Parts: sequence; structure tokens; C-alpha cells
Amino acid sequence: MKITYYVSGHGFGHISRSMEIVLHLLRSFPDLEIDLVTVRENFLSTLSLSEEDSNNLKRLRVRNKIVDVGMIQKDSLSIDIGATVETIKEFDLQKRYIQISEIDSCLDFETELIISDSASLPFMIANKINIPSLFVGNFTWDFIYSGYSKESPVFERTAKILYEEYYHATFGLLLPFSCPAPSLADRKQIGLIGRRPYLNKKAAKEFFQLPSDKIHLLFSFGAYGVETSRFHWECFDSEKYTIILSGTDFDFTRIPNKQKDGIIRFSGIHYPDLLTACDYVITKPGYGIMSESVYAKTPLLYTDRGNFPEVPYLHRSLNEEIPSAFISNEELFSFRFDSSIANVLSWNGNPSPLFQRDGREDVKHAVAVFFKSI
Repeated sequence: MKITYYVSGHGFGHISRSMEIVLHLLRSFPDLEIDLVTVRENFLSTLSLSEEDSNNLKRLRVRNKIVDVGMIQKDSLSIDIGATVETIKEFDLQKRYIQISEIDSCLDFETELIISDSASLPFMIANKINIPSLFVGNFTWDFIYSGYSKESPVFERTAKILYEEYYHATFGLLLPFSCPAPSLADRKQIGLIGRRPYLNKKAAKEFFQLPSDKIHLLFSFGAYGVETSRFHWECFDSEKYTIILSGTDFDFTRIPNKQKDGIIRFSGIHYPDLLTACDYVITKPGYGIMSESVYAKTPLLYTDRGNFPEVPYLHRSLNEEIPSAFISNEELFSFRFDSSIANVLSWNGNPSPLFQRDGREDVKHAVAVFFKSI
């Protein structure tokens, strides 16, 4: 059994959930080998692995290869439209050669099934070598690009091309918080997938030795971060709040000494446990942090991330299904948290039934069906 698994390089959310699936599949199928294609291979070094998973990773090989563009970001809160347009143009010049190269790689590996989260080109590769393919994700890039059609004709043209590529997928598995995906001819909704904590709330707080007399705020801005200079550090009340960092970092030379005392940094930890230990996570809305917050039982204070077409669907889930509250960029950069925290405490939504369903099992079932039919 051999799978080639393609992962979009946009942010950390795609590789984070993909590794949850990869590890689950390797546990479930002892004779399975996986060829993981990603530019986010460094993420694998951050994982806290059991002895079983470490041994199973001997059946995983990793290749660094770009198979989609996604969106180019200035930071976690800002899209760079111009740079994205230029990168799409450059990618289009190489696309045919990338496809040919990947066809050769899949044939050499003797790939029997292709999975993609969430690039469209892998479905063309699967079609060319006549093997089944599986989409996993909560949005397709043709939907995202169509939302920018007024910004540049490049987006409109590319969205149409990607639509045709997604249409070649044998089947689509849509995660919670999903956008419309008409380009997937056959698709179904599946359960939640995300990294889970090993510790409960009480044990996590004890493990990280967080002071009991403060409110602990995990600042989580993923792969792109936020510039230190955007914050008004003199407004940060370090006697009331603690800022927790791991991955996201700041230039401490720009932060007054008094405020530095209210910042704690961790490294080499299981991130979902740290998320569990905190009282709130401050972030931009995105699949990765939302799924992990559900498992950690930690409310979100989410800020504006600009005109990204996925956002309205994320906001709907935040408003209706996940304890959360909006915090404006202005409030965030001035460290005015009280109003948003009060809104979280009055949140009265209902968690989705899909949160209780293990999406990894849904993917495992689909993979088993495909291998039985080969």
C-alpha cells in the first residue's frame, strides 16, 4: 500500500492536520508507506511523538516540493495581493514541468492513491497515471481565488483552471468550517481533525507552572507572525495579564522592561498542552487553531485577518459552535481585552456534532475503500 500525500504550504494548518492523518494511517495500516510532499517539512520536528509513532515514521519519506501558490502574506493578518499575482504567474510557467516531475516521482514510488490537502494539481497527476485521488480540506483554492476576481484578472483565470483540476478528484472529504466546494464532483462532510492535548486543564496549568493570579493569553499567529511595532506596549497591563508565546515571537528590544515581565516564552513543548493551560488564545481565525482550541477547551479571541474569502465561514462557526469573541485590531494592539473576554463569558452557542466525530477515522475509512477497489 503506497500513498503520495500532498500538503499545501499555506500556513501551518494544512501540515498540522495532515500529520494527524498521516500518523493515524500509519498506525492503522502496518504495510502502508507514505510519500509526503510539502514545503513545511520543518513542522515535523515540532511534533511530540510516541515510541510507536516514531517507529511508524520509518515508513514515511518526505520531499520538499511546491505544488500550489496559495496566498502570499505580509504577516498573519495581511494578504499581499500583488505578490500573490506575480507568484501565480511564475508558478504557471513551471506548472507543466512540476506535473511531469511528479508523475515520474509517483511512478517511481509506485503510488496507488494520491491525497491532497488542498492543492488541485495532484488530482491532474492522479488522472494522468490512472489512480484514485482524495481531497481533504475545508476549502478549495478555486473558491478562494474567485473571491479576488475584482483585484486582478489573474485570479479569475486561475480560479477557472483550478476548478477543472479539482473536478478530477475521485472524492472529496470536507472538514468542519468548510466553504462551498462545487468543484469537487463527489464529496461529503467528515469529522474534526486537529492536534489534541495530552493533559487536561488542571494538569496543563500545573505542568507549565502558570501563576494563578493572572489571566493567561496565548498569542498564536501561526507561520507568519505579527510585527512587534504594531503593538502599543506601554498599554499592556502585565500585572493583570500574562502573554504566553511559543512559535510566535516578538522583538524584545522594542518592549519596555515592565511589560517584558508579563511575557513567558516556551519551546520544545506539545503545543496543544500549552493551549490547554491558557485561559484564552488570541489569534486570527483559521482552521488549525480553531480545531485545536476545540480539543483544548480554550476560548478564542479572534481578530480581523482582512478580506479572505474563507473568513465568513470561519466566523459563522466561531459565532455558533466555538466559545469565542471578536477583538478588533485596534483593541488587540492596545491590549484592551476586557470587553472581548466579557463577550466570551456570555457566549451561548452549541458545539457542532462533527466535533465529537473523529475525522481521522473518516479518512481511514475512505482510504480502506480505495485500496479494496484497486
